[in-house]
Amino acid sequence: KMNARDRVSCEIAAHQLFFQSHDIREGNTKFKCLATIRDQAERELLQIAYKRGNYDCVTSFHFPVHPKYKFEVDRNFFKAMNGMSALGFTLQAMWTMYKQKQQVFAFDQKTDKEAEDVFMRNFVTTHCSRPAEILGIDSFKGSIQVGKQADFIVFDPEAILVITPQDVKSKFPELNP
Repeated sequence: KMNARDRVSCEIAAHQLFFQSHDIREGNTKFKCLATIRDQAERELLQIAYKRGNYDCVTSFHFPVHPKYKFEVDRNFFKAMNGMSALGFTLQAMWTMYKQKQQVFAFDQKTDKEAEDVFMRNFVTTHCSRPAEILGIDSFKGSIQVGKQADFIVFDPEAILVITPQDVKSKFPELNP
């Protein structure tokens, strides 16, 4: 039984919202992770839950694993460790998902603008304000307000980004999906 001091939060990793198992080459152990990447139908249900505001946070699930433990040559999922290098690409994955799947986010909105507003509101909540609350730093982080520290990201929503291994700042960039 929970009491007033107990707190529960719900997170989802961006890769669970973005990737689907059908798009992953058979035996590609780069994508072995927990929770596993789902099929299209399950992914769409996770996206609908995101749209409805069911998640407190969207995380990067950054858990780099040395290439020798991913067993890419053997393509052995049983031996390969869970984990992937994903830090730094959550915004791009989430925005691409939104642009590719606007109908998921628009099912009760009348216009594209309303759907984009819902997506952006959820994005700010799951990436800024709610994580700050959970971490107990919301008095000085997590929103743009007078007296708070502000972190800004500026990006071109129409730009097409092609990520190369040179763009990846990770211990093991060759394992980046």
